[in-house]
Amino acid sequence: MFDIMIKILIYSFYISIVLWAIILLFRVFIAIKSDLNIKEKVLTVILPCNIGVFAYIKNELWLKITRLLIVGLCVTSFLASLFLLNSIIGFY
Repeated sequence: MFDIMIKILIYSFYISIVLWAIILLFRVFIAIKSDLNIKEKVLTVILPCNIGVFAYIKNELWLKITRLLIVGLCVTSFLASLFLLNSIIGFY
């Protein structure tokens, strides 16, 4: 049972890395497809924590997808942090 927990924590680490890349590519996609000026497009991509997406993008579908990706990233990052904590302290 403990081995299953460790596998889940390790896979969540990999999933969080992939989700981070997907969120970055999705921000670039949103910036390309939107009808903003160049300054707002650049700010949409480079502002941290998706502040640019929430500030400049008005499409509700894209905002909903962004929120879902952020929640998924938070959950998997939390599980990945448990794996790192287990590796350092050792709960076994």
